[in-house]
Amino acid sequence: MGWAILSGVVVTGASAQDAPIALDPITLYSESDRCVPLGSRREEGDRRPLCVGEGAQRGYVVGDTFDRGQLDRLPSGSQAQDFVKRLPGVMTGGAPGEDKDARVLGLDKEYTRTSIDGIVLPDGGEKREFNLDNLPSGLVESVEVIRGRRADMEADGLAGRIEVKLADIPETPRWEAEGALGGSSDGLPLYSLGILGGGMYSESFGAQAGLTRARNSNGKTKEKLSATGTLAESEDEEKSMETVGALADFLWQNDANAFHLKPLILSLDEDKDKIKNKFKADGSANGSETEIEEKEKRTYGLSGSWRHDLDAWDGASFEIRGGHYRTTETRDKEKRIFAASGAEATNKFETETEDKLDRITFGQVDILMPFDLGGVHHGVKTGALLRVRDRTKEKEKSVGGVVQALEAKEVYAIDETVGAGYILDDINFGNGFSMAPGVRVEASELDAAIADGTSAGGSVVDILPSLPVHFQATDAWSIDAGVARLVNRPKFDNLIPQNSDTLLGNPDLDPERAWAFDGSVTYRTQDLELSLGVFHREIEDLMETVDTGTRNDDGDQIYQYQNVGDGWTNGVILSQRANLAALDVPALSGFVIFSTQTFARSEVTEADGTKRRFKEQAPFFGDLALQWSDPTERISLSAGLGYFSEIDSGGDSASDSRDAELTLDLAANARINETYEVYGLAKNVTATERVNRKADGTIDIQEGVQSYFAGIRAKF
Repeated sequence: MGWAILSGVVVTGASAQDAPIALDPITLYSESDRCVPLGSRREEGDRRPLCVGEGAQRGYVVGDTFDRGQLDRLPSGSQAQDFVKRLPGVMTGGAPGEDKDARVLGLDKEYTRTSIDGIVLPDGGEKREFNLDNLPSGLVESVEVIRGRRADMEADGLAGRIEVKLADIPETPRWEAEGALGGSSDGLPLYSLGILGGGMYSESFGAQAGLTRARNSNGKTKEKLSATGTLAESEDEEKSMETVGALADFLWQNDANAFHLKPLILSLDEDKDKIKNKFKADGSANGSETEIEEKEKRTYGLSGSWRHDLDAWDGASFEIRGGHYRTTETRDKEKRIFAASGAEATNKFETETEDKLDRITFGQVDILMPFDLGGVHHGVKTGALLRVRDRTKEKEKSVGGVVQALEAKEVYAIDETVGAGYILDDINFGNGFSMAPGVRVEASELDAAIADGTSAGGSVVDILPSLPVHFQATDAWSIDAGVARLVNRPKFDNLIPQNSDTLLGNPDLDPERAWAFDGSVTYRTQDLELSLGVFHREIEDLMETVDTGTRNDDGDQIYQYQNVGDGWTNGVILSQRANLAALDVPALSGFVIFSTQTFARSEVTEADGTKRRFKEQAPFFGDLALQWSDPTERISLSAGLGYFSEIDSGGDSASDSRDAELTLDLAANARINETYEVYGLAKNVTATERVNRKADGTIDIQEGVQSYFAGIRAKF
C-alpha cells in the first residue's frame, strides 16, 4: 500500500488521485499515545517513553488542544505566538503584528497564565504574563488553552491557562532541520534556522536535542492626528529581534521507573531605533525626538522528574518534579530631543538603564491511586507544590546629566512563596459518564521592599473546589462542563509598598477571585468537528485605584490599590474543522477549513459605581484558516485570517475606542521527495493598522511590518 504524507494530511492507496483527503485525528483532549500515561503499564515490546515531567494533563477539562500535525497546516513563523493565536477563545496582544502575549476570553493579559510543560517560567512582565516571542515554535509539540480547571492544576489565572508542551522524545529516532531567509517591509533581513532530533535508542534510554535561531522584525509606523484631523506626530520605529532556543532532553527508564532531565535556554536580543517628528497645526515642523533602545533577555534552567509505578498496586504511581529557572532582562535607552531648527536640547538628553532578575525554584509531588468500588472505577490523585519566586528590579535615569529621582515601583525586591495541596477523584462510571470532583488549597506569602528600605508583606489562603464533568454520549457526540473556584494574583508593581505623594502601594492586596463556569458540546467524525462552548466568570475583589479620602501637603488626592471592584464576563466560543472533500463537490476537493468565533460580553463595577467593559476585550474575535492540497499531495497552500471587532472602550475612558482589525498570513509548501520540502511564508500581508480613537478627538494609527520567508525543511 502506498503512502503520501504532507503537512499532516495522509493519503493511502495505490492511487493518490483517487483517494479522499483525510483529516488528521483531532486532538480533543490532551491525552495522546506518544508516551505511556501515568497509571498505565508499558507492555512488552513497547518502545514508547513513559510520560514523565509533562505536568498535569488537560484530560476532559474544557479547552482545546492543537498538536503539531494540526499546527503545521497553518501559516506560522518561528515563534510560539503563531500557534497560540489560532486557539479558540484566545486573542493575542502587543503592537500590530507582534502577538506576543496571550489573552484567553479576550481579557487583558493579566488574567491569563502561560506554562511550559506545566512549569511557570519567570519573565519580566509586571502582569505575570509570559512573552511568547521568546519561545521558538520549532521546539513546540503542542499548544492548548485550558478554560476550566481541575484540582491538580494551579488555580491562578481566572480567564484560563495556555499550556505549551515542548517536543517529546520520539519512539523512533528522527531528525528535523529547517532553514529560511527573508525580509520585512522596513528593509530588515530576516532568517530562521533550526534542528531538532533524537529518539528512544533502546527500551531504557532516550535523548534528544534542539537548537533554533531566528531574526524577526517588529517594527512599526505611527501617526497621531489632532482633533481637527491634522498630522500632529509621526513615528518610524525599526525593531529587530534575535532569538535563540536550546533544548536538551534525557530519559532513562525501566518497567517501573522513569528519570527525566530537561535543560532549557531561551535568549532574546532586541534593538530598537525610533524617530518621532512633531508638527504644528499649520503642518510646519515642531521638533523631533530620537530614541535608541537595546534589550537583552536570557532564560535558562532545568527541571528533573522521577516517576515510579508501584508493583504491588496495579496502576498506582507517583511522580516527583523539581527545577530552577532564572531570567535576566537588561534594557538601555537613550533619548534625544531636537528643536524645529534641528538644534539638540542637550539639557533634555535622557538616558535610562533597567535591570530585572527573576528566579523560580519549585518542587512538587503527585500520587495516583486507582481502584474499583461497587463497579465504579476511581482514580484518586493527591499532591503538593512549593514554589519560591524572587524578583528584583533596578533602574537609573538621568536627564541632561542630572540623576532623576525614581518612583518606588521602579526599584524594588519581591519574594513570593506559593504552597498548594490538592485531592481529587477521577470517577469513571463506565457508561460514558465521568467526573473529577476535587479541592485545592493554595497559600501565598509575600515580602516586598523598595529602595529606601521600606518593607511590607502579606499572606492569603484560598480553598478552591472544582468539578469537571464529561459525557461521551456516542462515538461522535461528547459533552464537557465544569465549575471551579479560581484566583488571579496581583500585578507585581501593585504590591510594592510605595508611598509617593499621590499613590500608595498595597502588599496586602488579595488575589482577585472568581467562580468559573465552562461547558462545551462537540460533534466529531473523521471529516468534521463542530464545537459549541460557553463560559461565564463571576469575579470579585477586582483591584482598583481608589481615592483614600486624604490629601498630601500640596492638596492633591492620594490614591491606593485596593480590592473593591466586581465584574463578570460571559460568552460563546464556536469552532469548526471540516474536510470539504467529504461534500463530494469536485471544486472543493483538497480543501480543509478550520475556523473559530468568540462572542464575549463583560461588565466591571468600579468602587464609585461606574460601569464599563473589561479593558481591551473585543465583543467578537475569530480566526479562519484554509488549506488546499493538490491530488498528489505534493503541493499545499494555506491562509490564516484573524479578526477582532471594534472595541468600544479601552477601560480607562468610556469614550475611547479601537477600530476593528483584520490580519492575513499565507504559506505554500512543495514536497520534493520523502526527505525535503520547500516553503514560502508571508506574514501580515494586509499590513494591519491599529487605530485608537481618544475621547479628546485625537487618533493614533499604528501599522506593523510585513514579513516574507522562503526556506527548506528536511526530515530524516
